[in-house]
Amino acid sequence: MDKSLRKFISYFTTGEKIALITAFLCGLVTHMYMFTNKIPNHDDMRYSFSYSNLVQDVYTSNSRWGLPFLSQLSGFWSTPWLIGILSILFLSLTAMLVVRMLKIQGIVTAALTGCLLVTFPTVTAIFEYMVTADTYFLALLLCTLASFMLTKNNVFCFIFSVLCFTLSLSIYQPFLPFALSLFCAFNVSS
Repeated sequence: MDKSLRKFISYFTTGEKIALITAFLCGLVTHMYMFTNKIPNHDDMRYSFSYSNLVQDVYTSNSRWGLPFLSQLSGFWSTPWLIGILSILFLSLTAMLVVRMLKIQGIVTAALTGCLLVTFPTVTAIFEYMVTADTYFLALLLCTLASFMLTKNNVFCFIFSVLCFTLSLSIYQPFLPFALSLFCAFNVSS
């Protein structure tokens, strides 16, 4: 293995690596049926033929202005496997950040944290709207990253945190309470 790759991997604790791996594997096992047997809902049908419907909805509502831009990560159509893999990757990175923020040391606790995050009922409900699931979980990752950067006493980290919160809230607003409670839990545990 390359020395720079070893150095990068050694930056993460064992608990963080375990949370990342278990979240990814547990997410695949849990949601594989959804990725292989997707039954389209009204949103999937609406955005299957014209991506401009999503853009038009966003510009008329003004609440999710970042959604059409970041939804282009996985393309313009509902592709369950691509969107599912990206979503689980974003959830796994979120689990790794949660383990780091809460300073979880135990391997079993870190594994359970990753599994709990990807199997939570809200996550399953978001997968019903597959066309935007990856973007929503990117918003969760950005909110968690913003909370993590907010814990650093650095002006550049604060500015980066504000940018992450802004981008996350431009995609999906309900993840803000998760990020704020994670920040409060970090401050209580410190």
